Amino acid sequence: MTLRNAYEAGFVAAVELSLLSVLMGGELEAVYWAAMGVPVAMLPFRRRRRFLSPGLGALLAVGAFAMGLVIWRSRGVDAALLAGGVFLIGMLLVRLVTASSFREDLQTLLLSLLLVFTGSILHTDVSYGIVLTGYALAVVWALVTRQLAEGAVRESTREGGATLEVSMDRQDIVTPAFFGVVVAVARLLIFSTSLLFLIFPRVGFQGLGFFSRQSGSLPSHVSLQGDSSKREGSKEVVARVRGVSEGEFIKGLYLRGPVYTTLTSSGFSRSTSHWSRAGRDISPYLLEATGEPFLYEVEIAPVLEDRLPLLGTVEGAQVLHEGYGGPGGEIQVGGITLEGAIVPSEGVYSPITYQIFGTIERPATTAPDSGREMNALERERFRPYLQLPHDFEESIRTLGEEVMAGAPTLTARVDRLRRFLKTKFEYTLEQPNADQDKPVFSFLLSRRSGHCEYFAAAYALLLRSAGIPSRVVGGYQGGSWDREREAVLFRGSNAHVWVEWFSPGVGWRVDDATSVMEAAPRYLRGFSLVYERLGRWWADNVVAFGWFEQLRMMQATGTVMGRAGRQWTRWLQQGWVLWGFVALLLGAVGLRLRGSFRRRARSEEARLARELLQKIEELFGGPLPSGMTLRRTLPGVRNRLSSTQYDELLVLLDAYERVRFGKRALEEGEWKRLMQRVRALGQGA
Repeated sequence: MTLRNAYEAGFVAAVELSLLSVLMGGELEAVYWAAMGVPVAMLPFRRRRRFLSPGLGALLAVGAFAMGLVIWRSRGVDAALLAGGVFLIGMLLVRLVTASSFREDLQTLLLSLLLVFTGSILHTDVSYGIVLTGYALAVVWALVTRQLAEGAVRESTREGGATLEVSMDRQDIVTPAFFGVVVAVARLLIFSTSLLFLIFPRVGFQGLGFFSRQSGSLPSHVSLQGDSSKREGSKEVVARVRGVSEGEFIKGLYLRGPVYTTLTSSGFSRSTSHWSRAGRDISPYLLEATGEPFLYEVEIAPVLEDRLPLLGTVEGAQVLHEGYGGPGGEIQVGGITLEGAIVPSEGVYSPITYQIFGTIERPATTAPDSGREMNALERERFRPYLQLPHDFEESIRTLGEEVMAGAPTLTARVDRLRRFLKTKFEYTLEQPNADQDKPVFSFLLSRRSGHCEYFAAAYALLLRSAGIPSRVVGGYQGGSWDREREAVLFRGSNAHVWVEWFSPGVGWRVDDATSVMEAAPRYLRGFSLVYERLGRWWADNVVAFGWFEQLRMMQATGTVMGRAGRQWTRWLQQGWVLWGFVALLLGAVGLRLRGSFRRRARSEEARLARELLQKIEELFGGPLPSGMTLRRTLPGVRNRLSSTQYDELLVLLDAYERVRFGKRALEEGEWKRLMQRVRALGQGA
């Protein structure tokens, strides 16, 4: 690999990885990923030395500042760091397209380092650790090759510009040994950074609001004119559930999150009310409990600020741990709503772990029926769950009546509606109705194709039109089973919505009319298993490393040092150890003196070489050509010296080469005599 290609590869890799450190955090829209193409696209322009003017670069920098300001204003003060990250991305790209010298390239690398620091807060997944390791290697490579390239430029300037291309195209500089040195330096950099991480005072970031707005989060409202939450959801793990048996996992799990009460022709949204159980008859509002309660544990990312997701009904809950480490308020269970949701005492902006004593609820294959219809009191209680969109079309009510015609009971009518959606409609992640003004109505009345949000909204709409209270519920469905740790993992791509409807005398029932669901349970294996293990180690030992972990580390270090000190004292009480230590000390002093003598000899060698070079250049009539050794210059100075002086030059050069390459040691008096003979050379020629 040529020096030019090696430098460009390291430089581009460092810039690309710094951009990844922020973009992989999932906080920025997909359009920002276009920045990844700029470093590679600039390569041919850098080769031809074509860059944007500084004036245009200044205008682009102002635009980058404006973009950061817009994010700050639109997302609030909590997103100040995110806005700073956007500004740094803009400044990095501006410097990249205007940098026309190695000095300006160095500024680009410094901006990339600041971007990596910003990414350490915005991007907390284990993938940041992988990116950081790659960045450390790339930036060391870029800096080392940059220094070599800058040396080639200086040499070319000294030679009038004739040797730059030759030096940059050399292939004997970047060798496997060179790569090994770079890797060693990068490892040293990572090690020193790790030490700083361990001893640096902890700072908590769980109060920053942007942590709740990550990929896989559960929104407060859903528009059916946008992408499906399953398509938008990432592959990152957002929740882990422990305490559930493999048998229950195989049956299918629904991790229940927000309840959407308000239905419109284009989507659904959460109710603004936060009903409390205090002083109320809660029995009519509860989910139908279909199993025995048990204790399980949920560890979840901040996907929902004001709710703690659960698997079904809840009788009790407690928070075990929250936060990324460092100071912060402790979150507790604030209460349980009438809709069966757990409310935290404070907003959830960081990962949280909590225990729940409750049941697992899922769509039942067979469901009891009380045999009665809703009374007037129940209709008044559940009026929000019967409300229809203001632009509701009566043809939908007619469609529901046709489907339910002849069904003798409430449960039978609901079964008819569910089978109608499952058999007559097609599941797809595409958006065949997104261009419609009323996508739910279009889904039901004409196109009959859509994703789970369409099925849930349409099912709830049909139920309400038939006088059956219903609500849409968001969360995660399915997941993957981790056999080793006996845990269920939910990813952002497991996002799903379903329906709950009210059965008089029984309670709220979980139901799902989506036509296509996962047929077989998924197990964690292969690369997913390895990545999960790395993610757990990263979360436990890096992301969650805080004050208490620092304190325990210092206590353990003090204990180990104390034991070592006591052992050292016992050893010193033995005479042979003391004499051995004295021998080692004397040996170290001897090596130090020997090294001092060698350094002094090398210094004298360098002085003699400079004297010879200066004298030969004086006789030669100017600087020596690049790459020419002292001995190869002798024919050029032969005519300028007498035979005696030429013989003297040969003697002096032989003496220098014996000292330099033959490792012959000279006394101080000999050095001085050689210097005097070199200075006297050529006088009177």
